[in-house]
Amino acid sequence: MNSEDFKKINEVFFKHCIDTLNKKQKEYSEGKSVFHVFDQGAYKRRCMREDIIDAFMFKHEISIDSIQEDFKINKFPDIDTINEKFGDIINYLLIKRASFIDRVNKRRID
Repeated sequence: MNSEDFKKINEVFFKHCIDTLNKKQKEYSEGKSVFHVFDQGAYKRRCMREDIIDAFMFKHEISIDSIQEDFKINKFPDIDTINEKFGDIINYLLIKRASFIDRVNKRRID
């Protein structure tokens, strides 16, 4: 892959990530805090919301590992599947980052 192709696929990919993040934010917040779903999970599991974010992300990490293993047997997914799995992980990392910043700004753990 040349530099121009690399740049192009990543620009398209990151736009897709942002679009997905904005859509999911509405689902996760339910009109409340952007961390609402993760806070609810943390309350039920008696842990921090970042632990719940990690759990959501873990499923996609396993999927990426499976894709990598499939390469060894010449099994190849479509590009949309690759984009979805990597995009979801990137978005969960962005949510986790925002959660860290929220905690630092508030100087407390809920």
